[in-house]
Amino acid sequence: PAKKAKQVNIRDPAAVAAFIAQSLEWIERYLKNSPDDFHQYDDVLRRMVESNWDTSIYKAPGLLERLKTAASDSGRRVALDGDIICYRPPYDVKNKAELLAKLKQFAEESLGGMRMDDLQKCYHGVEGDVEELAQQQLVYKVKRKQRPYVDVVFYRDKSLEMDMDEGLCKRWRSIEAKDDVDMSSMLEEAKLKPMRTYAPPQMADGQKKKKKKKRNRKHELHPDLKRHINSLLKPAAP
Repeated sequence: PAKKAKQVNIRDPAAVAAFIAQSLEWIERYLKNSPDDFHQYDDVLRRMVESNWDTSIYKAPGLLERLKTAASDSGRRVALDGDIICYRPPYDVKNKAELLAKLKQFAEESLGGMRMDDLQKCYHGVEGDVEELAQQQLVYKVKRKQRPYVDVVFYRDKSLEMDMDEGLCKRWRSIEAKDDVDMSSMLEEAKLKPMRTYAPPQMADGQKKKKKKKRNRKHELHPDLKRHINSLLKPAAP
């Protein structure tokens, strides 16, 4: 059976927001997968409505105007210039040569690397190009240690590389890396205390900090200083 076309209650703000979000997601996906770079906005809008929504939406021009305004947002993955719309990838690369040039530019400008999930939004086949460049030792990948755990691609600047003694390299590679738990156990077996982070003890709820009583201390002046002050306070002789 044919999929039932969805309708939008333009009086419901939540329904309008859902319509705009879902429509922009469809438009971004359509433009990304299209072999053409530029499209007529009205043509893309017609395809989007026919694929997802009831054609009664055309009777709500205010709703479609809000959608067009949202598509013009610079933070979107689409670029709208007048009646022309196109996909705007995270990086301006369309093939392997442009990818390598952009990675080299990033390295020269100390911008770091490019996340693989962002590169996958640039063009089809980018994964294979990255693998080929890595095999040619032109780039290398590093896994992020925080979420999201994705690969980051870096340009391999061979001018920074230096020759290492092969014997030293073999000894270095022969060392088994230990994780934090194993390293802590090894230190304890060697009767060495692993580094720990200590936090100050927290007071229990309802426990009030005792205030120190102030002591009333009397300070005595030095006798010579006291005589000098008294001489200054003594009224002058007539």
